[in-house]
Amino acid sequence: VKGNQNIYIKHPLTGVQLPIILDDILVDKELGSGAVKITPAHDHNDFECAKRHSIVPKSILSQEGRIINVNDTFNDLDRYDAREAVIEA
Repeated sequence: VKGNQNIYIKHPLTGVQLPIILDDILVDKELGSGAVKITPAHDHNDFECAKRHSIVPKSILSQEGRIINVNDTFNDLDRYDAREAVIEA
């Protein structure tokens, strides 16, 4: 099974609609729930999965370690401050 089934969930902190995808290569249904989140800009296997499903990786960290491309609540926070802001949210 492969593909985007046009099912989405809303990210609780950003409101971004995230696709639910089916990928037999990355997910082993015999382990755990058979579900996994992917972070294409962070992990090679996730990047390859994103390519298979035409998902464009999104960078949220600047060269200086500040949050970018998220929303007004988190943009321009230092990565360590952002961690605390996420916990508080």
